[in-house]
Amino acid sequence: PDRLSTLGNLAIAIEKLGGLEEAGDIKAEVLAGYKKIVDESHPSRLAAKHNLASFFDTRARRTGDADLRERAKRMYREVIDVGKASGNTPHSIYPIINAKSSLAGMLGEDGDFSQAVELQEEVIDELVRNKDPMVYRYRLGLAQVYFTWGQATQDPELLEKARRILEGVLALESGGQAIELSTADRTTAKRLLVAVLGQSLEDDEALEQVDQIVKELQEEQVGTQKGRQLNTVMIAVKYQKAWMHHQRDEYAEATELYEELVEAMEDNPAIKPDWRLGT
Repeated sequence: PDRLSTLGNLAIAIEKLGGLEEAGDIKAEVLAGYKKIVDESHPSRLAAKHNLASFFDTRARRTGDADLRERAKRMYREVIDVGKASGNTPHSIYPIINAKSSLAGMLGEDGDFSQAVELQEEVIDELVRNKDPMVYRYRLGLAQVYFTWGQATQDPELLEKARRILEGVLALESGGQAIELSTADRTTAKRLLVAVLGQSLEDDEALEQVDQIVKELQEEQVGTQKGRQLNTVMIAVKYQKAWMHHQRDEYAEATELYEELVEAMEDNPAIKPDWRLGT
């Protein structure tokens, strides 16, 4: 098992470096290895199955392979069902939680919003019971579902729920028991909050808040992210800001931002912003 857990960590590192296919091969090897030595309810085997499902999920997202996407969802459900049947233990809870959260994200994208919210709330309740400080990360997932749902239905109450969750997560860093968010989570929260605020076209305060977030992201990420990552984030949030001005008939402001975006994209033709989080 020590070798297999090390292989699993290697796969994660390789995937972070862009080696998705190689990482997928390793994840498949890890799951096959655990199948030989432990039963299906073992936490390490559940985690390995979730990780391989995550690879299929990512690959399907990039290729548009519907069959692979369904395979990922089926594997997430299998992890959840095995966990329920065997009874959650302190060690098995996290693979199950991750499978629920991943499945919720996919269901939200498919338009099954109520089921997605239900799964994310189950995850959050479980983490709160376990007093896990990382619960905020899963609140971001819930905010994503509320945003997508609110955007699809033009329901201001759902958008307001997303806004409150995101502002609550960002406020954790300044509360009495401050929690320092990771750079990635802070960026995710701010980028999604920009998208949520972008739906409030008549709200001058929302536009001012977007301006402030854009400035904060620029200050936080200069020198801390790779150039491509920085440009991807800033293109996403600045595009949302430009669109807000556009929809408000503020064409001079929109034009200035659009020109800046076009120049950035010309200088970095390989950039393909991840629009999944709101923009």
